[in-house]
Amino acid sequence: MNDGTRHVADGFKIDTLPKLSEVFAADNKTTLLRYVVETVAHKAPALVKWTSVLPSLKNAMSLTCEGINAKVADLELELEAGSLELLHSEDEPTFKGFCLEISSFLRASSIRIPQLREDLKKTDEAVAALLRYFGESPSGGLGYSETDGLFRVVATFARAFEAEAASLPRCP
Repeated sequence: MNDGTRHVADGFKIDTLPKLSEVFAADNKTTLLRYVVETVAHKAPALVKWTSVLPSLKNAMSLTCEGINAKVADLELELEAGSLELLHSEDEPTFKGFCLEISSFLRASSIRIPQLREDLKKTDEAVAALLRYFGESPSGGLGYSETDGLFRVVATFARAFEAEAASLPRCP
């Protein structure tokens, strides 16, 4: 974290957070994570439960932008296939009511695809801006795309923080 020097660290990279449990103090017992958790518990006890304000973090970690983009592409193909099938079925009198309903659904759904793509783009841009704010490179330096890497790193750190906080002695 100090680039191999014995100087005071000016800061750290986001991908360092999950590694705090691997850095030991001079006693070879206390981890940097333990020290951080104890410091937070002592100086700002309400912040020990910081992960509770991020209930979607664990769910976000299981998603990837690539995966979501692929699902949107699949959805778009399925809507096109549905539209083609509808064209072949519209002339059947027994399917008239069904075709009207499906036609309405397909039109409404097809209109939403560009908005989904735009929302994904905005999400990636917002995460890139967040990474830049913290001095990180938004070019996937966390081992994944920006969004995926950030969520994984923060979620991994959150789990380790929660586990360490749970091991603290309770005050009466």
